[in-house]
Amino acid sequence: MRILKSASISGFIIFSVADANKYAYHFWREKEKILQRIKKSGHRTSLEMRYYEVLNQPNVNLIDVNEEKIIQITKKGIKTSKCEIELDITVFAIGFDAISGGLTQIDTMGTKINSAIVYCKEHNYTRMQPTHESEVKYTEEIGDMADKSLLNGMTSFFMGANIPGKRFESLNYLSGVPSYYKKLKLSIAGDFKDFKFE
Repeated sequence: MRILKSASISGFIIFSVADANKYAYHFWREKEKILQRIKKSGHRTSLEMRYYEVLNQPNVNLIDVNEEKIIQITKKGIKTSKCEIELDITVFAIGFDAISGGLTQIDTMGTKINSAIVYCKEHNYTRMQPTHESEVKYTEEIGDMADKSLLNGMTSFFMGANIPGKRFESLNYLSGVPSYYKKLKLSIAGDFKDFKFE
């Protein structure tokens, strides 16, 4: 098998062709010999130095909290549905609201790209936001891209699945950066017709 040198092409193939995904996952799993419960490579893999080596140390135990629920934090450590684990220190690394989470926590009205700010200043606008129609169109486009990938079948943070109650949908523009930049340039060239201004 030839190795693809383009990260964007190989990434697309891994996320859209089941056999390529399986091959890449098995290659990674054999290298790391860890996290056997992860079925596909649609989950985020850790690239930190020595991360997997540490997980393989004899003094480290992995517990799948999807199978062994955390019941409560106790004076001694953590009580799960199967046992109580005595700990000296507890570090809470309970996930994060990836990609869109930060955007929902800030006022994004003042954080527009330079071209949009210049356009607003030139036309005496103080506010801009996408039209409802453009939001629907963009969401459908993102969904169509995800439907062509393997992500829709995974409970991954790429789909917002790590946040209870969050809508299960693709959070990434999967057609690549050049295509995304092209859309931005078309919007700017068209005087932001997909936005409404005040």
